[in-house]
Amino acid sequence: SLPMALSKLSEAQKNYLEINDKENAGVCSSAMGLISDLLGDQITSLEFYKNALEHFQYVKNKNWEAGTLDNIGRIYGYLGEKR
Repeated sequence: SLPMALSKLSEAQKNYLEINDKENAGVCSSAMGLISDLLGDQITSLEFYKNALEHFQYVKNKNWEAGTLDNIGRIYGYLGEKR
């Protein structure tokens, strides 16, 4: 189930952060953003995507950064905000 996936991803993210693996922590956060969006919780989704963006910027992964910015823009568009 999607809520179970959120729980497992959260656990994985904590493990990645414990070993200072910010890139994979960002991947987990991005996946949690997608799942939250699928569950209809765009505000939480946006928080996860913003968290993922911080991780990807920290490790200078431009590909993941670009995709995450696209996801953030899509959520703002869904919420009716222009930023």
